[in-house]
Parts: sequence; structure tokens; C-alpha cells
Amino acid sequence: MYRYVELKTKLQLSKNSNIKYVQNNEIDEINNVSIDTNLPKVERIMNFLEKTKNPYMFMVNGMKVKMEFAPVGKSINECFETLIINRKNI
Repeated sequence: MYRYVELKTKLQLSKNSNIKYVQNNEIDEINNVSIDTNLPKVERIMNFLEKTKNPYMFMVNGMKVKMEFAPVGKSINECFETLIINRKNI
């Protein structure tokens, strides 16, 4: 249960962080993020959330990028699932 609460807090703080004030060393280079595709889907998502510094922000070729999601349409879980599934194909 603690793991869930900790990750939920991390997600909320990450979501609300302002990209202008986040230092480059506080976010991961997207090419350095690896996903263990042998884990079940839920565990892949949890693993991704645990090992990324900020799951909403990445460095892509030296540029900071922040993901945001619309309040309607796919859920954040569906979006993260798509991201992780597509990441293993890169």
C-alpha cells in the first residue's frame, strides 16, 4: 500500500511541476529509460513510475518535454501503457 501512495504522490507532484523551473538533471533522457518487457503490464507501469525522476517530463535530444493529458479521452493509465508499449519497439 505504501508503494501505491508514494507513487500517487510522485505523480501528482510531477504533474504539477513547471517545466520552466525544472533543471535538466532532474529529468531523464528518454533514450536512457528502459522497460522490462518481461514484467506483467501493471508491474511495467509501476517499474516505469518508480525509476523515472519525473514521469511527466523527459529530455529528448537535449530539449525538455512535458507530457500533458486532456481531461477527456484516454486515461493517464492508458497513455502510460501506450508509452511503455511503444518504448519497447524503439
